[in-house]
Amino acid sequence: MSTMPKTYQEDAGIQKKRWIILIVLNLFTFMSTLDGSIVNIALPVLSKQLGLPIAQIEWVTTGYLMAICAFILFFGKLGDIAGKIKIFKIGTIIFIIGSLLCGFSTSLPFLIFSRVIQAVGAR
Repeated sequence: MSTMPKTYQEDAGIQKKRWIILIVLNLFTFMSTLDGSIVNIALPVLSKQLGLPIAQIEWVTTGYLMAICAFILFFGKLGDIAGKIKIFKIGTIIFIIGSLLCGFSTSLPFLIFSRVIQAVGAR
């Protein structure tokens, strides 16, 4: 017979840290949601800086949203298989790497690629 708790509710270590876990989860959910829409404010500046029409720059937002839609079911199932906590941690790292890549982007294709990486980590 195993002495391991069967659920997160029965795990004393997790219950001791439940407020920290709640805050971290809410912060990353907020960042993911905010990141999907806040870039809309920067689109005119990006258009001017990269010398591209706004219709092309809109792919920065569209690529992010399309990637989230494409991967949400996959990562939900993967979380069921591999563990939600493990997938959340990996996703957080991928999101941070994607954000870093966005900061270093100097061209539209690389920026769109970076946003897709960010979106994969967000889900």
